[in-house]
Amino acid sequence: MDGKTYTQVSKELRISPQSIRNWHTRFLAVGHCKNKKQPGARPRVTEEAFMAFHKAYPNALQKDAAAYFGISRTGIQYWYMKFGFRLKKTFPVRCGRSRKTKNF
Repeated sequence: MDGKTYTQVSKELRISPQSIRNWHTRFLAVGHCKNKKQPGARPRVTEEAFMAFHKAYPNALQKDAAAYFGISRTGIQYWYMKFGFRLKKTFPVRCGRSRKTKNF
């Protein structure tokens, strides 16, 4: 601040003097003005649990994996990619006039 008051600095930066005071106090206490790290939500899927599921059910469909972990299909796609799996594509084929489908 080079000898300036909180009011002078706040006018230069166009923010409130209280913000300058808070930043200065944090700088004196911690040595920097960076924001504190905010913890995010815990991931619903751990790598160990995902690998155990994949080992137990190697041919499971995405919807089955999503239901197992309680997340959406889009969410399970994220975890497949994150843990280095390639997604299997299945093509439903109609059998005659019935509504049954087959996966290849």
